[in-house]
Amino acid sequence: MSQGESASEESSSFDDEDFSDMPGLEQVDVQAQRQEMAAELAIDFRDLPMGTLEDGAEPDYAHAAELKSRALEEAREGHLRKAVLLASDAVQAHPGSGLMLVCRARILIDLGEISAAKRDLKLAVKRSPNSASAYHCLGDACRLLCDSEGAVKAYRTGLDLEYRAESARHLTVMEKDVKEQARRDRAVREKVKVDIKPGKPSSAIPGVHPAAQGFKPPAGMANPFEVLADEAANLSPQMAERLMGDNKVASLFNDPDFAAKLAEASNGPEGAAKFANDPEFLKNIAAFMGVMGQKK
Repeated sequence: MSQGESASEESSSFDDEDFSDMPGLEQVDVQAQRQEMAAELAIDFRDLPMGTLEDGAEPDYAHAAELKSRALEEAREGHLRKAVLLASDAVQAHPGSGLMLVCRARILIDLGEISAAKRDLKLAVKRSPNSASAYHCLGDACRLLCDSEGAVKAYRTGLDLEYRAESARHLTVMEKDVKEQARRDRAVREKVKVDIKPGKPSSAIPGVHPAAQGFKPPAGMANPFEVLADEAANLSPQMAERLMGDNKVASLFNDPDFAAKLAEASNGPEGAAKFANDPEFLKNIAAFMGVMGQKK
């Protein structure tokens, strides 16, 4: 055997032993696609990254802009979950930018994740208070969640910054909804006039204790917020339909802040006392109870 033939055989043997079990390019592509799909399916819309920088780190403006552009391109092609991941990377790359959150929020709205979009936008208007887009988009999210009051506030601010005909049309409708809700609230208050006395449960609204009006329930007496939370978690189909038919109450079901407050208020006397004098929380509770107490 010649020296050339021996070298050829050694080379061939080396190729067979060391590369025969390596995946081809097509197999690598399939694996990458599977990993990408798994990441998209694993998205937790309740816990999306809101943008934090490690100590000493600097925002990467150029990279954030590139990621935002790629996210919008994926969204235009209908790859919304992939777009959310790219937009989240953009938020992380430039945490101080409200516009990166607006970008992700728009994609979330298209995906139907409105509550997640609203969380993004509430932070976006804080980070970029002069961004008309942030307020207009927040108005859209509030409107889709039946939060008429929130929509009115957001649209008004957005229109002050930049006029948009579509937002102006939505504002007109939302203002009518707010007026109608206020009229209904007044009617409920007139219909249910309660003589509240400390230490005695109200007879006019079953299950409602004076603690809901600023009093602390005596030891051994049911926490009214706990009662309400339990009822809300165990609604009959008929009651659920009635509640979702009310714009204000329907928005509460999609409001993570209200849910968190109700959970804390229903967790013992200390929690009840903490929120017993929170006017906004009590206003929401009153709206909830008003609809639940309506007769068919």
